[in-house]
Amino acid sequence: MTRFTLLVLCCSQLLSTSLSAASPTAGKTLQSTVRAGTQNVQHEPPELTGRPQAAPPPPGPALRQFAQSKVIRAADPENPKTLRPAIAELTDLIRQEPHNSDFYFLRASLACYARADHVNVLNDLAQSISLRGPRRNGDETLKERYALRAKVEFDNHRYDDAMRDLDTAIKQDYDSAQQIFNDGGTKPSTIAKPCVWTLADLDTLAERYPTDYRPPLYRGLYLSYFLAFDLESDYTPLIDAFERAATLNPASPLPHFFSGELYTIGRLGGVMSTANAKCLDYVVPRTPACLALDEARRTGIRSLTRAIALDPTFMHAYAIRANALYDLKEYQQAVRDYDEVLKLAPEGDTVRSIYNDRGLAKMALGHYHSAILDFSRSIALGCSELCQSYENRADAYLKLHNYTMAIADIGRSIELVLPSALYMMNIEQFRRIYPEYDAVPDDVLCEKLRRLFYHALSYTSFANEFLIKAKEYSSTVLPDFFVKRGDAYMALHQAAKANAEYDRVSRAFPEWAAVVFTQKNGSRVRKPE
Repeated sequence: MTRFTLLVLCCSQLLSTSLSAASPTAGKTLQSTVRAGTQNVQHEPPELTGRPQAAPPPPGPALRQFAQSKVIRAADPENPKTLRPAIAELTDLIRQEPHNSDFYFLRASLACYARADHVNVLNDLAQSISLRGPRRNGDETLKERYALRAKVEFDNHRYDDAMRDLDTAIKQDYDSAQQIFNDGGTKPSTIAKPCVWTLADLDTLAERYPTDYRPPLYRGLYLSYFLAFDLESDYTPLIDAFERAATLNPASPLPHFFSGELYTIGRLGGVMSTANAKCLDYVVPRTPACLALDEARRTGIRSLTRAIALDPTFMHAYAIRANALYDLKEYQQAVRDYDEVLKLAPEGDTVRSIYNDRGLAKMALGHYHSAILDFSRSIALGCSELCQSYENRADAYLKLHNYTMAIADIGRSIELVLPSALYMMNIEQFRRIYPEYDAVPDDVLCEKLRRLFYHALSYTSFANEFLIKAKEYSSTVLPDFFVKRGDAYMALHQAAKANAEYDRVSRAFPEWAAVVFTQKNGSRVRKPE
């Protein structure tokens, strides 16, 4: 699957939910009955008492046309006959919506594969980048725009411009810089191809600029992307490439940074590495496999330290080193590095996640009050489904025996994971979790949940999943929250509420119930932690 195909699929999927929400649905006739149908529910769980989310504005005609376009969806870079009609339709979409950055980018991508005039392709990419504006945190496609522009420039022998744009692409997000070489494949390519970077292109740059450190740096990033698909990969060429770059430019922190990243969060010491798979972090005393993992992380830390010595303002190096130090249980040093990141980081998701991570390090040090302050700062900056700051703050409150505050945060944590959980469970399992709604009709309950968590979906779309297609949902996260909330109620000597939480687990998640409960004299007993 090519990078262009992936991009079209991604854009289409993002728009499809908006389109369904804009369609006439049976849900509109239910909205007035939800309040009446649930008004007799006693003691609603807090995670289900929120205000319904406002529906997003419907997409304009151009976006609707794009999402429904069979011509654009059928465009295949390897089949030139499919490109011309897709380019024509994108041109029409640009006339309708001339400020849509994605339309220019998609047209440039197709035109590149169609071997169109490179000047027009570069103009489209320049317009796309300009309309994208300043880089937003997590904006993956701005990086892709620069990478494609660099390749078009390279193919037209504008090598200095190409490297300049590759450098800019890398700077968009150092933590995932290797993604600029993502062509939709899983193996390195040694044959030159249009519109995507290959090893042949990087060899050309190395021959033309033998004393420039950037071609071997690019080569290392290229290999780090593709070698990740093969667990048995030989990483020696990759490491050699970064070492070559460091030799050619001893003043640049980048070769040391990317080498350090490889050993700490990458394939030689990160979560997805074979070294990590052989060792659990909490194993004490350390086994030979765990000692090998620790040494890999220390190797990465040494490289990151070199990068920081060369550039004391390199925020990303501090952040990755902090996480590696945390993994090595060197919590005080991790807090020191998190402090540096907070001094250097712009506002946004980076700051939010760093507050959360610093809070975890403080938790490990037993500084629970200070950790709560950090988790609270993280939450204040915006906490969505993937944010664990409510859960972490609940754990800190539990350590301080502040069970009331812990219960409130556990409820918020449940609320954050419910959207993904509900979409994979059926209504029977939901009713086993929440018997409070036994008297509520299926359609009314379905509409209540849609309005709470799936405002971008039509009633028909959500009901098709929740009432018809969905099966049993297996999870450890959701039942663990219920157990933890039950434990907090038990600590407050509220046994009825505690048992209500435990019942949710026993009824709906029997496999997890077997882990946390045992039977004694015919009664359910909570196993000790």
